[in-house]
Amino acid sequence: MAFSPDDLQLGDHVCLVGESVDEYLDFLAAFTHSGLAAGHKVMVLAEVMTTAATRAWLEARVPTAEAAVASGALEIQPAREMYLRTGDFSADQVMSAFAETCDQAARDGFSGLWVSGDMSWALYDSVSAAHLMDYESAVNRLFLDRRIAGVCHYELRMFDPVVLSKVRTAHPLVAGGHALRFTRVGDPPGLRLTGTAGAANAEALEAVLASESHTAGPVTIDATGLVVTDGTPLRQFADLAAARHPHPTMLRAGPDTLARLHQLPTGPLIVHPAD
Repeated sequence: MAFSPDDLQLGDHVCLVGESVDEYLDFLAAFTHSGLAAGHKVMVLAEVMTTAATRAWLEARVPTAEAAVASGALEIQPAREMYLRTGDFSADQVMSAFAETCDQAARDGFSGLWVSGDMSWALYDSVSAAHLMDYESAVNRLFLDRRIAGVCHYELRMFDPVVLSKVRTAHPLVAGGHALRFTRVGDPPGLRLTGTAGAANAEALEAVLASESHTAGPVTIDATGLVVTDGTPLRQFADLAAARHPHPTMLRAGPDTLARLHQLPTGPLIVHPAD
């Protein structure tokens, strides 16, 4: 898997494709330990094992798990109770539920919310691959304020390779692959992007940029810490500027990104070199 929970930050939305249930459970134990140790509320959305079996597994391997369950710091529930709250899958309802959980975690004094979601629930529901990808893309907006970190678990043997390929592009971070991080900033208003961006995580970046499409007034995209692996993000920046026109959209970028931009039409995008 080539991804450690110690690498996880609030604001991260990670796609983790595992090869077995044992691999998933080993990661889940490490995830729970790290999240609790960091002072976060940890939510485990279980599917391949019952909540009782998942709790027993974690309590046997994470010394603080039993006390965390009692205090509410560790919450284990069936994945379907979160993703299929009304019986049918609704991306908007799921995102609202996660936002409410974030708010409650903050009120309860936690530094953030860590969520582990076993996505195999989707195999037993009428959720189409398109709807699942739309959700994984749209939910990126929830991570902009860096109050939540989420790891979506997909088992290699359960999901169609085409579905997995599409789902990966909707995640800004993929275990063993690309890593894009983003945050909303207020001075100047806009977004800060770091890590890597390209066709491999284009759907994730598209959703993040779309969060600024209706913002009134100037918006700045700070990409000085971003490595652009192909021309896809540059076209997305230009498309955002065109969609927001006549409101100004500014891009701050490093020399490598600027060199790539010179080869593309940028329309109303205002480009500034890094300081």
